Amino acid sequence: MLKKIEPIAKLISSVGTIASFVLWIISIILGKKIENPEGFIQIAFEFLYSNRTIIWICFVSFAILYLSYNLFRINRLFTLGFKDNFKSNLPDNWDAPGDWRITENHELFITNSDCGGITKKGANWENYTMTFDAKIVNLCLGIVVRARDLNNYYMFQINKEQVRPHRRVSIPIFKTSKGAGDSSEVSIAHYRIGWQIMDNISVYHLKQLNDWFKVKVKVTGQTICIQINNDLVFHRDNFLELPNGKIGFRNDGNEQAIVKKLKVIIN
Repeated sequence: MLKKIEPIAKLISSVGTIASFVLWIISIILGKKIENPEGFIQIAFEFLYSNRTIIWICFVSFAILYLSYNLFRINRLFTLGFKDNFKSNLPDNWDAPGDWRITENHELFITNSDCGGITKKGANWENYTMTFDAKIVNLCLGIVVRARDLNNYYMFQINKEQVRPHRRVSIPIFKTSKGAGDSSEVSIAHYRIGWQIMDNISVYHLKQLNDWFKVKVKVTGQTICIQINNDLVFHRDNFLELPNGKIGFRNDGNEQAIVKKLKVIIN
């Protein structure tokens, strides 16, 4: 609750500070023309009254611009982020083919989905911090970032020993057919889906992941950082080639994990 109030409090404080600064400047200008406080107050009121129209126009114009800018920032913070406590139906927030389900304890159970699952919002997410609690039930948990769709994304597979980065890609397969006359037409026959597994940059984290643990994923430009229980376990610069995209998870076959308290904050 305090985090939601903080931007509004900063906005009010900023407006008050600027108003005080303007009045201070006026007092300096008028103060040079008087020698006593009573005269200062009289001249100040006369100055403000005689120029009230111009002052109000300037003040209102500035206030509208300043409030519009800050409301845009607040709106960006609250509407472009994402939070899921898994109390609603799965299809409300997720595109997740396979055997995903929400448990009675309001946890997301992730398993048996070759393509994984991604959020329905967030196509334009670029820089953000993603936090959640996780528990590996069997083998691993795959974290998805920068997902353009279910066949184009990065996936960081966390098992009980290491972090293994992957990239899921779809490659168009073309076909040539005969067109009108002697011309030929090229079209896409289908897409070939595959994985690029980057074991050469896998990292052994040496963490005990037998119970619940906290995960923090920070994505900034082409950089990704992954923390487990506040310890940095994976960091790579100049890595993410996809410029933006959604977040999600991916476990295939009998890989099983549970996630709760998911939040995405736009940076």
